[in-house]
Amino acid sequence: AYARERDDALPSDHAGPRPSGGVGGTRQGVKCLHAHLANLLAGAADPVGRWTVDELVADGVALGLPTAHNTDVGGLTVHVADDRVDITMTGGGSWSLPVGPVTLLDRELERADPPGPALLTNALGIVHDHFDDVIIEAPTVLAAPSVVATGPHVDAVAHVEVGATALPAGYRLDRAAADEVFRTLVAEPVADRRFNPGLDEDHVETVVATLCVLLAIMRRLDLDAIGIGGGPWR
Repeated sequence: AYARERDDALPSDHAGPRPSGGVGGTRQGVKCLHAHLANLLAGAADPVGRWTVDELVADGVALGLPTAHNTDVGGLTVHVADDRVDITMTGGGSWSLPVGPVTLLDRELERADPPGPALLTNALGIVHDHFDDVIIEAPTVLAAPSVVATGPHVDAVAHVEVGATALPAGYRLDRAAADEVFRTLVAEPVADRRFNPGLDEDHVETVVATLCVLLAIMRRLDLDAIGIGGGPWR
């Protein structure tokens, strides 16, 4: 099928060398899987590329790609750890922001209780700047069809938003809801913040910093909502 499509695409008066082999002129084997994946990412209806994503890439065991919870081709998985944010594009690259909730709490937020507007602006700004570095390296990040956030820090934010430790199936965190939670929590000292329903004691101090991470990324990507956890998302 690919050879026929390739040959049909040649001009009728073509007199030069004719391509041969599989997709993109590749030979059979693992290299061919790379070509099929590239063909799919370019917008073609490539069943082998689709199989590569479904069976290999999504599990992070083929093509040297990191694990991604988001199975949308080109979709982003944003994993928030204590001291970094790992970003993986399904079928693409991976990047790491050298900031996380704990580092923001210790540095930009200065463990202020509660943090003032200037400190919050600094925390949001540093995440924004590091994420911009990713966009400069890989502008396709801006066109991600979906974005999913994972990790205990992220779950803690979602638990506060719903007021419980169990999330509905397919839960997505709306940006408007995240903004509302942010405005509420930044005004509370830790002694009061810990009484918010759903907020685990382990995340009382870091939850504001986690919101800085999520909101900076959601604003930069102009997202209305972000998927949380393992999905599937509505």
